[in-house]
Amino acid sequence: MKLGKRLQELRVNKGLTQAQLAEALGVSFQAVSSWERDESLPETAKLWTIAAALDTTLCNLLDEDAGFYPLFELDDRIFHEDRMYTFIKSAASARDMPQTLKALPFARQAHKNQVRKGEPGIPYINHPLTMCCHALAMGIKEDRVIAAILLHDVVEDCEFELCDLPVDEEVRHIVDLLTWEGEPEVDEDIYDQSYYAAIQQNPQAALIKLIDRCNNLATMAGGFKKERMREYLEHTHRFILPLANTLQDSYPPYQDACFLLKYHIRSLMYAIIKTAQL
Repeated sequence: MKLGKRLQELRVNKGLTQAQLAEALGVSFQAVSSWERDESLPETAKLWTIAAALDTTLCNLLDEDAGFYPLFELDDRIFHEDRMYTFIKSAASARDMPQTLKALPFARQAHKNQVRKGEPGIPYINHPLTMCCHALAMGIKEDRVIAAILLHDVVEDCEFELCDLPVDEEVRHIVDLLTWEGEPEVDEDIYDQSYYAAIQQNPQAALIKLIDRCNNLATMAGGFKKERMREYLEHTHRFILPLANTLQDSYPPYQDACFLLKYHIRSLMYAIIKTAQL
């Protein structure tokens, strides 16, 4: 079911006219009418308000049983791959970041035919590019950190080895720490403990893992069912938040970034738990 039809159905069941819903949302009734005819789409941030006005959950508004609604197709999709790629390339050129300039085209080519899980039409490269922009916005301008962000999923998800990466050994080491491969003979929980213990010893890898989790939490509603969301949140509480606390306490240069990331992660967790009724 398309969002417009779902919105109309919920509004009628609530006994509201288009004008009444528009007043509750602070928009024109023409906007509501346009949404219901699928001529335009509401901003992502407005979806929470719409769900509240209709006394429903975000999942119900997006018709979970019929499949998740691709949020990135909404009209406020501002994080486009081409724009982010150009921004990162310009920033790296201006700041003399040779590792990043080598990693950028390599990552785009490596992820060329991949798309984000549950997000039709969204190239996978959107994920590391968004992470890079997030890091730069927080004032993280270390060449090797940005390069490692770009390459953090290449070995895990593409047919490349560490030795194939066009970067120095320090960046490769960070990517190696972040690569989750699992071991058939080892329990996943035990593997996770070892995996995060190793990451904890490297501030750059730990920071990247936090940024990675932020982006995954922000987009997981498009690809995870409720049970998987619940498991992911439990995993975040068990491993990611302690990692953030340790990094904040042990590595002063990243204290401000850790505060922002912890706030972002906790806010996303709270919003997901409440709206998805987990």
